[in-house]
Amino acid sequence: MSIKLRPILVVSLRAIAVLLMLGMASTASAAGALSNLIVTGLSPAFDPNVTNYTVPLPANCSVTVTATLVTPTNQLYIQSNATTSGTPRNTYVCGGKKIDIIVYQNWKEVGRYLITPVAAPPAPPPPPPPALASLTIAGLSPMFAPGTTAYQIQRTAACAVPVTATLADPANRLYIANTETASGVTRQAWVCDGKTKIDVVIFKVWTEVGRYTINVVGDAPPVTPPGDGMGGGSGGGGGTYTPPPTSATEATPTPSPAPVYTKPAPPIAATDAATARRLLHQASFGPTSTEMAAVQATGVNYWLWQQFQKSPSIIPDGLDINALRSQVFYNMAAGDDQLRQRVAFSLSQLFVVSANKNVNGDEIIPYMRMLYTHAFGNYRTLMREVTLSPTMGKYLDLANSVGVGASSAPNENFPREVMQLFTLGIYKLNQDGTWQADAQGQPIPLYQQNTVREMARALSGWTYPSVPGAPYRTRNNENFVGLMEPRPESHDKGSKSIFGTTIAANQSVTKDLDDVLDILFNHPNLPPFVATRLIRALVTSNPTTAYIKRVADVFANNGQGVRGDMAAVVTAVLTDADAALPGATDGHLQDPILNVIGLGRALDATFGDAGSFMYVLGNLGQRVLTPNSVFSFYSPLAPLPHDPLLFGPEFMVYSPSHAIQRANFVYGLLNNQFGSGIQFTLAPYIALAGNPSALVDLVNTKLFQGQMSQPLYALLVSTTQSTSDMTQRAVGALYLAAISSEYLVHAR
Repeated sequence: MSIKLRPILVVSLRAIAVLLMLGMASTASAAGALSNLIVTGLSPAFDPNVTNYTVPLPANCSVTVTATLVTPTNQLYIQSNATTSGTPRNTYVCGGKKIDIIVYQNWKEVGRYLITPVAAPPAPPPPPPPALASLTIAGLSPMFAPGTTAYQIQRTAACAVPVTATLADPANRLYIANTETASGVTRQAWVCDGKTKIDVVIFKVWTEVGRYTINVVGDAPPVTPPGDGMGGGSGGGGGTYTPPPTSATEATPTPSPAPVYTKPAPPIAATDAATARRLLHQASFGPTSTEMAAVQATGVNYWLWQQFQKSPSIIPDGLDINALRSQVFYNMAAGDDQLRQRVAFSLSQLFVVSANKNVNGDEIIPYMRMLYTHAFGNYRTLMREVTLSPTMGKYLDLANSVGVGASSAPNENFPREVMQLFTLGIYKLNQDGTWQADAQGQPIPLYQQNTVREMARALSGWTYPSVPGAPYRTRNNENFVGLMEPRPESHDKGSKSIFGTTIAANQSVTKDLDDVLDILFNHPNLPPFVATRLIRALVTSNPTTAYIKRVADVFANNGQGVRGDMAAVVTAVLTDADAALPGATDGHLQDPILNVIGLGRALDATFGDAGSFMYVLGNLGQRVLTPNSVFSFYSPLAPLPHDPLLFGPEFMVYSPSHAIQRANFVYGLLNNQFGSGIQFTLAPYIALAGNPSALVDLVNTKLFQGQMSQPLYALLVSTTQSTSDMTQRAVGALYLAAISSEYLVHAR
């Protein structure tokens, strides 16, 4: 009798058995179990204590392997086939398949060797077809040619540059300077106050199909920019920006310019599939076939360099909060700037705001654009943009906070969290992230309540940006276009003492803020604090102290005397030896957003409007842009269940009920229950379902990029044969693989 798969709420006994067996599967990797290994082209030469090798990928896809056991009574398996010691075994190695050699003693794994076939790097893809038929800008150099994407113009006294672009395909969508523009219509692009380029971007639906960059060279006139929000800082929830009125003693701050990544390209150095898979799990929202090929062909450092060059994904003006959630999800799932999206996602869980309080789309659009813009800039700049963001001003009540008076006191929410959650933590740290301890072995508190009060006094006197044309007011109503404005009459003008540094009395509102940010930025806690948070977000929940220190050292000095260089820090996190996850407790559970997007990307799914399944992410504890508290969706210090000595933050949103709902989501996705929100085709899997091994090979290639363990591989092959229905075989293999702990926990 065939088994009909149902949602997880009606789980078959066989599925329970499979999951239990997966939970007990060993990951032993002892070496020294073979006395000899003969394979043509094996590199390096065989050494009993070396477990990882490569061989050239042959044209006929066949590699002959002869392995000899140290202990003849042990059991030898080559590519899941029982093999006699010393007997040649032909293995099939195309389609990303590797050669696993496993040695068992009484069916306990005592040795494992991995041989990876390596192909020559693929030829670079052909250039995409031109997306523009014409581009007209005064002084454009070189002259426009459809296949040329980089240009420059000379800066003039004018801050608005007329740009006219005509689409090659009228069905596409055109954005000039982040504003949707009709084909052939002239758009005025703003180029003052930090604006150094004009981006012309073409989309087919919401997939980017062309990008032309016009660099603006020359000195800029001192003119206040419009609040389009993408060139740097927090401006831009929609509408036209007019320079706000200023008080007699304080200038209104302007957004920091967008950082420009200028590091030269590293050499191209091809790498293997395992390294590519590891990088894409940590530096993107999950591997795809295209990205795997790109990383393998160019190497880790070159792929990172390319990603640092990419412009931020677009967030259009005028979105309500539900449309904004869908757009942000789409950018994470399908954006070309995957590294920026992943880092911005991590920063959004550090510098937290939430739609639980910032309930309208125009309140969060500028904030997300700011995180996109400054993800690879300097942390000091990021601290400033966050502090002066009216989005944060509302969320943590810094907007309209007044100094100490007879009937008033400054709000302490932001001052407390900027120390505890954004920069320093609550205990004194060593450079390796460990707590400094007192004579009794207890962690030393970093600050007391009086520090919070002093910080609140220094940060008083800011209000929301002025509405264009409005008269000067001490306390503005909510407005999210531009940065917050200083109000000296609301500022505490007395002297303050913070971490042993005295801030002089009678300074301006802006000078007090700059002094506070400088104190925080130069505090010795900041490098290990940021290093630990980024490593946990991108790589592993339990980094070694040596890993933290190496990254913290880069934060303190990028090698050129610069502190807080985020591009250098991100590179250090992702290229460190520990990023390869060599330890038994390395890795982390994928949180719901990473899991949902990663599965869709692995299956080559098409992403559309995520509104059709946003409720699912809510049920899973991670509705986009809507963390429950300032600690985000889960605390970065949450312990691993049943092991308080280890950290496991993501397990806060992986209770038994969450596990069931994740499995239900997988079942819904495999059966295309979410309409155009996320769709994939089962046909390639059904086509192979008559051959269980071939089916599981495809699942291995798509979901595990060829890194599936032998125990899971064998279980899926066996379980797949429980039904003769080809569709159910395909669904079953994908379903059990996707809900396995091996897929949910990125640990190798």
